[in-house]
Amino acid sequence: MTLRTAALAFPAALLLAFSSMHAFADPGAYVGLGYGQYSFEFQDDSTGFDDDREVIKVFAGGQFSEAFGLELTYLDFDEAHDSDINAEIEGWSLAGVFSAPLADNFAIYGKLGWFSWETDVRGRLGGTGPVLIEIDESIDGDDLFYGAGVRIGLSDAIALRLEYDRYEIDEEIDPELDILSANLQFGF
Repeated sequence: MTLRTAALAFPAALLLAFSSMHAFADPGAYVGLGYGQYSFEFQDDSTGFDDDREVIKVFAGGQFSEAFGLELTYLDFDEAHDSDINAEIEGWSLAGVFSAPLADNFAIYGKLGWFSWETDVRGRLGGTGPVLIEIDESIDGDDLFYGAGVRIGLSDAIALRLEYDRYEIDEEIDPELDILSANLQFGF
């Protein structure tokens, strides 16, 4: 099974898990929306890139027990740009969510999952002189990611989540993508 086939099978497995969720008494399904800041940077022999922009997250998940759940997330990153290069990034992630409730309305959690991404990179390298390299390329890939956060219950069905996620994208330029976000989670 290729990585792409596996990445497509994950949403199907998540839907099957949701259909059997009624077997769990306490936990349930949820959806949510988040807004945050991300930092995108890389360095290679010919150029460097470092920019901070906004990211929008839309997610759905299921908490199967007090300690474990699955979450599917769509991430839409604002266009990042440096003096000579622009990058547009978007992607999907599927993660296991490992929770530790500390009180009735407060929990810490960690996430470990798979990130499928695509980026369009455009730009010109050469400074004020002649253009040395012109870039117009689409790149995609699949990589592991991890994160951690706190969940604060605002009511029985609404929670505020503050989280940090780290994506170490495996490409020749070895980019790093860090996200700090605030999210509203709606349970049902």
